[in-house]
Amino acid sequence: MERARSGRYSPGMQISRGWSLARAAVVILVAGAACAGPAPVAWQDATVIAASTPPAAQVAFDSAGGVTFAVRPVPPGAPDFPAACRASIRFAQDEAGTWYAAWWAVRPDSSAGLWASRSDDGGRTWLPPHIVDSTDVGVTGCTRAPPSIAASGDYVHLAYSMHAREGAGVFFAHSMDRGGLFHTPVPIAYGQHPNLTSIAAHGDRVVVAYEDPNGEEGRVGLAISATMGHIFEAHVQVSGNNGDAVEPEVALHDTHVAVSWTERAGVNGTGPSARLLRVGVLQ
Repeated sequence: MERARSGRYSPGMQISRGWSLARAAVVILVAGAACAGPAPVAWQDATVIAASTPPAAQVAFDSAGGVTFAVRPVPPGAPDFPAACRASIRFAQDEAGTWYAAWWAVRPDSSAGLWASRSDDGGRTWLPPHIVDSTDVGVTGCTRAPPSIAASGDYVHLAYSMHAREGAGVFFAHSMDRGGLFHTPVPIAYGQHPNLTSIAAHGDRVVVAYEDPNGEEGRVGLAISATMGHIFEAHVQVSGNNGDAVEPEVALHDTHVAVSWTERAGVNGTGPSARLLRVGVLQ
């Protein structure tokens, strides 16, 4: 049974079911694997990104396979639907230039539904949205982490944090028909802390970088799927244990993955911060 089915927009709709920048330019981190055997990712050492990098820049791979940073692109027009949390809207563009958007829309009880829409005219107008996930029971209104979205070909992939009926955590959902129908969401990690996510896809591979929803200090984890997100076969910790790691960004090109995050030193991340980058090859 599908947990979320396509349909026109209705806000009340329910579907059953200490770091020091001066100290060093390189840190060595150890990625954890869920089980014995070869590590899921062969990582390079993490490096500090130059201060000139825009703080909200999106990590990406260029045509030569190098890692780049750029301001996240947005279409000329944004979806304007009732009850939408405007600050939560996130966009993705596929290779053909089609735009997709995902956002939270608040219901009368302050819980929210996750919705998505597509624009076939360069972002000027948007098709009626479809429900992605309606099982949120967290009554925080628009005070919630935005979803992350990636699109390639007919596939649209979403990662997001919410308090579902079965528990709070990080979830993944995808559509295989350009956003017409989103399949049953898959849990990535359970935990009580709301958190930011970033998602990337290339071919059958999908990777989700996320703030670990457990623990006192922030950690950035990476979930890896070789089956378009139907199953996430591996989970690894990307950040180290010497600071509070937040705000992950991830990029994927063939078997090469890049993860960027902000690491804050001190108790509860009150010290200086640095933007770090780690690049690896999926095994």
